[in-house]
Amino acid sequence: MSKIYIHNKISNKNIIKIYFISIIPLILYGIYKNGFMLYQKSLITPIYMLKPILFLIIPFIITILKNIITKKYQKIDYEVFYWTCIGLFIPYNFNLLIYTALILILNILMIITKEKIDLKPFCIILVFIIRILTNISYLNPLEEMNVYSYNIFDLLFGKSIGGVFATSTVLATLTLIIMIFTKYYKKEIPIISMIVFIKIIISYTIYNHI
Repeated sequence: MSKIYIHNKISNKNIIKIYFISIIPLILYGIYKNGFMLYQKSLITPIYMLKPILFLIIPFIITILKNIITKKYQKIDYEVFYWTCIGLFIPYNFNLLIYTALILILNILMIITKEKIDLKPFCIILVFIIRILTNISYLNPLEEMNVYSYNIFDLLFGKSIGGVFATSTVLATLTLIIMIFTKYYKKEIPIISMIVFIKIIISYTIYNHI
């Protein structure tokens, strides 16, 4: 099962490769929006253009190292992809040191517990708890200036407030389509999540206008 699925001659390695390829459009747009554009407006130094991509590289490297320590091999598996994707939704202003420490501590705990406890969901929960308690804004420096008036197309393409790599509805849909056509992705999860999210937004909007 680790090499080939019964009904499809494709390895886990190739499936994970497709998964990483599918998020490239989101990554490129996130680097452009939260890196290049900020530098172009002289709001950050050239070195800070690397900040968005570090939200992905840090968990990627930490998980690879954990695999080497615990499993005695250097392998990019589903767990590496999972941890890497957490970085897609991180607020731009989230402190990189706190982010690194959080992921490092949770992975160390996974080593200590011999991975008997799945701590990945706790990472997402803790990130958002820290975000709320420290009042971290999802606005990047350019968005904080409030100099733009976006139309619907702008908002759909990604010129909106959100995670570093997760603001583009168009590119996120493209990623979902790629995932769905692999036949190995549980497409029901994002579809249900989007339906629930839309219902919450509608309910919240109605509540605030009562």
